[in-house]
Amino acid sequence: MKAESKLVIDCSFTVPIFLDDESGKHTEEVFQKIFDGSLIPAVPLLWYFEVCNVILISVRRNRIEQENVHRIMKLISELPTVPVNFSISEYYGIMDTAKEFELSFYDASYLFIARSEKIPIATYDKKLQKACMRAGVKILA
Repeated sequence: MKAESKLVIDCSFTVPIFLDDESGKHTEEVFQKIFDGSLIPAVPLLWYFEVCNVILISVRRNRIEQENVHRIMKLISELPTVPVNFSISEYYGIMDTAKEFELSFYDASYLFIARSEKIPIATYDKKLQKACMRAGVKILA
């Protein structure tokens, strides 16, 4: 797989595919490329929990109707993501990344993947975008 065909996606970039009021300008275009197989998203295992938590909170806040939850979760499960399971030694690298860029450990895991694999990241998280710019990681947002 070519490096340019991979990218990292975080939860902030994923949410607009099921919450219309959070749509981002590049989300639809990028996800079309993901679904047609021309882009392969790499995600930390944490991504699945983050996205499902947003779904849950959105139901509680009446932003998503309960009857749509399974459809949305099916859509998320059908994304051809490449889950990244970190080794213990990589956790040290993520911790160093979090400290260096003043990120949460969670957000640092996305940046760590992008830096390690030398691939772009798709995020709408402003703090993570700023860290990516400082780290020389290309941002799609």
